[in-house]
Amino acid sequence: LKQAQEALALSRDQALEASRFKGQLLSRVSHELRTPLGGILGYSELLQFKAFGTLNENQQNAVKNIIESTNYLTEVVNDLLDEAQIESKSLSLYNEYFDPADLLEKTKVTMSVLTEKKGLEFVTEMDPDLPGELYGDVNRLRQILVNLVGNSIKFTKQGRIIVRFKRPTPAQWSIEVQDTGVGIPVEDQRNIVEPFRQVNNSITRGNRGSGLGLAITKQLVELMGGQVSLESQVGEGSLFTVTLPIANAPGE
Repeated sequence: LKQAQEALALSRDQALEASRFKGQLLSRVSHELRTPLGGILGYSELLQFKAFGTLNENQQNAVKNIIESTNYLTEVVNDLLDEAQIESKSLSLYNEYFDPADLLEKTKVTMSVLTEKKGLEFVTEMDPDLPGELYGDVNRLRQILVNLVGNSIKFTKQGRIIVRFKRPTPAQWSIEVQDTGVGIPVEDQRNIVEPFRQVNNSITRGNRGSGLGLAITKQLVELMGGQVSLESQVGEGSLFTVTLPIANAPGE
């Protein structure tokens, strides 16, 4: 029994050490990549704005592709850094009072560019019972919204995406993101929010991504004291619901 306990303790310590090493590696690599990516993006945008002279059509298309690829890589690096900070428990929330209507409107403005590009209808709905002010980390909430809406856009070929802010109970508020996309098979729904996991089927294989967006969303929501739920059927779409406590500033 003693040997078994010692072996279990050793395995636990090794797992913790491996987790710490992975977090440190992800953080270090992410920081090292951000600077050169920022340089590539900066110079590419200077080319796009004709700072070094006029570009022909082929050159303009090449610069556009460089910018799009760099933005994608930057998103992946940022996801890796967030994942490393969450795993090492070094990610902090910066809570403040914010206007939920303003958050919803800014999300619509930001994401409408992508929905229009795919010919999708984008609808937002605000529950009139929701307080005019909520307390939380508005930047992380915006990140959660961008992750969920971006995921819906990625896997929706036609139809619409709806974002709702609701008040399911007096002590809670919720974010719903519903789409008419490909849907998620039942056997994949439990794993879809695990780091580096993606649904592996012929419908979704062509969509690139780090496999971290939904995992980070779940971890951020849990850090805020909330939870994420999913309802989905293949061919009919998905509904992600984020439920959060209605909180006040400390001391109030």
